[in-house]
Amino acid sequence: MAEEPIPALAMPPPLGPGLPLLSPAAQPCFDVDVFLCSRTVGQDVHIIVKELRAYKHTIQENLVQVINEKYRDFVSLLSMLQREAGDIHSMRDKDGLQDVQASLGSLRDTLGRVEADMVSLVQEEERIIREKQYLHMLLDMERMVQKLSSLLGLGSEAEPVEPPTYRGVMSQVAQCDFDDPDADECIPEESHGLTHAQRMANAKQFYAALQHLLASIDKDKASTYLVQLEPVLKDIYHRLLHDTMRLYDQSLHEPVEESCHTLSLALDLSLELGEVAVNAILDRISAQHIEPHVKSGFETQGPPHLPLPWDPAEAERVEALTHLAWDKPVVPPATLQLRTTYDALLHQTRSLSHLFQVTEKVGGDMLDVFNDLWWQRVATSLEKVCGSQLFFVGKADEFCSNYYLTQAFLRELKALAPTPRAAEAFERHAKTIALQRRWAFSAFFQLRARDIITSLEQGLETSGQDEHFYHAAFSHFMHAFTAPWYMTRHFAALSAREWRLSLHVLSRYRTWLDAHTWSESHGETTARAEDSTLSDDELQELHRAMGLLVDIRVFEDRVRCVQRDYILPKLLGDTDRAHALCDSLNEAMDVSLHAYDAMQPRITQFVLNKLSKKCAEPLRHVRASHAQYRTRLPTDAPSAFVEQILRPLHQVWGSDEAPIRQLPTELVTSWMNHILDGTLARYSSAVDTITRNLESLRRLKRGTLGLAADDAATADQAVYLQLATDIEALAAHIEAWADKTGLPLTLSSPAWKALREAARRT
Repeated sequence: MAEEPIPALAMPPPLGPGLPLLSPAAQPCFDVDVFLCSRTVGQDVHIIVKELRAYKHTIQENLVQVINEKYRDFVSLLSMLQREAGDIHSMRDKDGLQDVQASLGSLRDTLGRVEADMVSLVQEEERIIREKQYLHMLLDMERMVQKLSSLLGLGSEAEPVEPPTYRGVMSQVAQCDFDDPDADECIPEESHGLTHAQRMANAKQFYAALQHLLASIDKDKASTYLVQLEPVLKDIYHRLLHDTMRLYDQSLHEPVEESCHTLSLALDLSLELGEVAVNAILDRISAQHIEPHVKSGFETQGPPHLPLPWDPAEAERVEALTHLAWDKPVVPPATLQLRTTYDALLHQTRSLSHLFQVTEKVGGDMLDVFNDLWWQRVATSLEKVCGSQLFFVGKADEFCSNYYLTQAFLRELKALAPTPRAAEAFERHAKTIALQRRWAFSAFFQLRARDIITSLEQGLETSGQDEHFYHAAFSHFMHAFTAPWYMTRHFAALSAREWRLSLHVLSRYRTWLDAHTWSESHGETTARAEDSTLSDDELQELHRAMGLLVDIRVFEDRVRCVQRDYILPKLLGDTDRAHALCDSLNEAMDVSLHAYDAMQPRITQFVLNKLSKKCAEPLRHVRASHAQYRTRLPTDAPSAFVEQILRPLHQVWGSDEAPIRQLPTELVTSWMNHILDGTLARYSSAVDTITRNLESLRRLKRGTLGLAADDAATADQAVYLQLATDIEALAAHIEAWADKTGLPLTLSSPAWKALREAARRT
């Protein structure tokens, strides 16, 4: 334990006129010892002496200043005293002054005794007045008891009496002058011909006044009187309690308006009579109103009021965002029966609205019939009758529909509360809280998440395409991403878990994409080496690769739309931090998506390698053209291999549904330019090879005897002419291909210029 710090030593205050020990008014007799003791705390003798000397100089300076300021007054006072000194001495010596002093003292003593007697008399008068008032209170209480007894028929000489108005009785009692002999006029006179309700209303006012008087008197002082009065008071209480119950029973058989008035009076009387009466009338209300209506609510049907738990427009909205077909939810028969029960209970609640209004107006939270009786009994019956099916999580669709229908029922029931206070009490009611806590959201989410993930993994095991994507797996991913938020699966309490599940689906989507690879050798065994035609397997593989890029773009665009227009409104709701959370959620989406940029280089490399290789295979025929055309005359027709060069591109372009047509024009254009540039470069290399071979052959033939040089030149020229014809035909094919596809292809690339230059060298 840490030691407490030592407090600082309190130094004595500085010397001055304000110090009590130096003030003549506070200390008429100066005590040196006391003064010195007060100065010894934290000081020694030398310091005290030094202070006294300094204070002495201060007093001397002040004295000199006062003398200088009041010099004329001191001189005039001295002169006056000198003139009157003789008279003062003569008066001191006379006996008359002592006599006057003695007379004044005797008179002062007499006046003191008179004053004491007057105070005693006033006190006695006040005591008598209080006693008189107290006696009047007892008399008034006696009259009240007699009037109540007469009004309730407890006395043999009872006659009906007419009390004051309901609101004015307490004020009239308070205004009574108990000293006035006519105080009886404060008590209202009796009248005849009153109904039972009127008699009870009057009795209520007299009983309230009697209770006020009982609370005002001294119980110890009037104990004897109260003991004698106790049997009469008990009779009055029991008779009032009995008549209050009769009054309530009477309200059951009256029209609504009169019944409300009678019931209000009965409730007022019960509150005046205390807890026993309140409990008794609440028991009557429970037996006569609550129990029959609750039983009727579970046995009969009410007019349809609650909407079905599912919104058909939501299914259409989700289908428009995802472009997928969703199962339209069907309300289970058990939920329809629950809806019928809820409608009947709401109908019974509305039929008891006058009861709730009256009890709330009279007693407030002390007579909260709506919550403490009606809702307590309804909730208990719901748990008993429907609890086994209402909260059963094994039937997920039924569980979800029951929840939303129950929430609608609670909202409607809250709206039927008689006052805002009753509505707030309904939300805080133990039954309401217990009902909301019985929904096993965690178990429901685990079941739904397992079903979604299992369905997704099973879908990924199958290949092929569907009407929405070139790869059917994207439809499964889209469905799994959206499914946690669909109306048959979504709960506001599970929004955080549902968002994590959606992000988990996107993570699985990235993993699935990373596992995709393509083999360049696939399908080569089914085609001839010199044939540029793509086999069915090769074409299908190219379509799948290109379709993957198309699917990624479409999928991620739709995912963002679903997240923005469908998920965020449910996830954020009306929270104050919606904007900040929205930014965080969008950041999480950015991290989970953007697969297009990662997959495009891989797919581009595969497509370019495959198509470039296929388009270049017919160029093998170029090297054999010099042997083919040197033996026959040249024609204007291009070689057969020229048409085969662009055949793979025509196959890939295919029909209008071909995936390549769904890709961005910039990407396809870059692909085509790259393929054509590579093919043309190989073509240019083949032409250069032919030129070198012909030159070598020509030099060799010049040295051979018996071979005419002109014949060799003619044969070479036939080859050159055919090469030019083939190149021009290829240019025409490329221009026709550009017109067909609408791609901005031009014959101005460096590879094309190199081919033309090689042809000119021939």
